[in-house]
Amino acid sequence: QQFTCAVGGKKNKVGEDMSQDARWSVSIAGNQNIVARTYSTTVAGAFNQTNGSRSAVIGGDGNSTSGEGSATVGGRLNLTNGPNSVTVGGQGNSTSGEGASTVGGVENSSVGARSVIIGGQTNVANGSRSIILGGRSNSTDATADGGILGGRYNVLSGEENVIVGGSYNTMENTLDENGFGVYNRWSVMLGGGSHLPNTLQDGAIMLGKLNNVYIEQADSLHHVQVGPANE
Repeated sequence: QQFTCAVGGKKNKVGEDMSQDARWSVSIAGNQNIVARTYSTTVAGAFNQTNGSRSAVIGGDGNSTSGEGSATVGGRLNLTNGPNSVTVGGQGNSTSGEGASTVGGVENSSVGARSVIIGGQTNVANGSRSIILGGRSNSTDATADGGILGGRYNVLSGEENVIVGGSYNTMENTLDENGFGVYNRWSVMLGGGSHLPNTLQDGAIMLGKLNNVYIEQADSLHHVQVGPANE
């Protein structure tokens, strides 16, 4: 096609057929890479493909991009289909949220807008502006501005909450009549393996092996209460 270029490599294609508009695109080195949209690039690697305009795949094996302005860098069988998003390294990772990032790990998925996952395995960041650092099978469930650091099978709900380590921890979230979260904001769970009930006030801290101790802001005078989590 007009204004396209393939430099070096083996069996690379810029515009696989006439139905694809791949003007101003380039494929550099590599093996059997395909550039299928405008202003896009593949560099080295093998069996990689760009399907989004202004996108790039750099290195790796079997990687692809379909989001406009997105990039996949290294790794194997990674998919980046969110606009202005990026997947870097790892295997079987996917990034579908706008402006989201997935870095390393195995079979992680960044779904929420501007969400981030770094390392770990089978983690899912559904919440916007949420982050998961390592661990296994952790998820942010429609959480805004929250994060999970390590651990496994932890589920984070609410707003601006954090779970650190542990396993099978959950944060419940209560909605008011207008559908907005009114409990479990600005709260922290440290280790253990239980749940933060939605009967607590905002700003709670829950800790311990079984998470049977909590500290919360008990009233408007900022008194601190310590006791069993479910009493």
